[in-house]
Amino acid sequence: MIGIGNPRANIHLCLQHRPPVAPYPALQAMHYLQIGELAELVGQCSNNWRKVFNCYAKLLFELDALGFASWQDYREAHLLQQGCQHSVLFAPTPFEFKPDPDCVYIIAGKTYAATLPLPDLEWLSPSFAINHKHKIIVSPYFDYRQLTNEKTLQLAGLIRQLC
Repeated sequence: MIGIGNPRANIHLCLQHRPPVAPYPALQAMHYLQIGELAELVGQCSNNWRKVFNCYAKLLFELDALGFASWQDYREAHLLQQGCQHSVLFAPTPFEFKPDPDCVYIIAGKTYAATLPLPDLEWLSPSFAINHKHKIIVSPYFDYRQLTNEKTLQLAGLIRQLC
């Protein structure tokens, strides 16, 4: 596994691309973010990465606020840091090995999902597909226009079904 966050997470967000700034292009293992690292990363990258992390924080906050007052507080103090139970995995895909049945995998975007050797999926709508056995969900890409607040709530509901 290559990515950011907890390698033994119960929710893995799978992305096709990595942030284009060091150390992320060269990562060969999992990496926890340090306090302030997310803000630095977002400041060095395109607006796309801010949207990805904001959408992920909104989703995780919806699933379990962990006592945080807002998704913004959750993002700054907990997202992908030591003690979290989630991760972002980068290509190469996590599906080169047997998926962990205790984890939910969210594949961000139909275009990316189409490139992966995924098991059969049940398309619930044009936006979401699911495989209950392997706990895989294909969702819209983590961008405000594609993963709207309404779709974030739908995604949270699908995750709850699998957990």
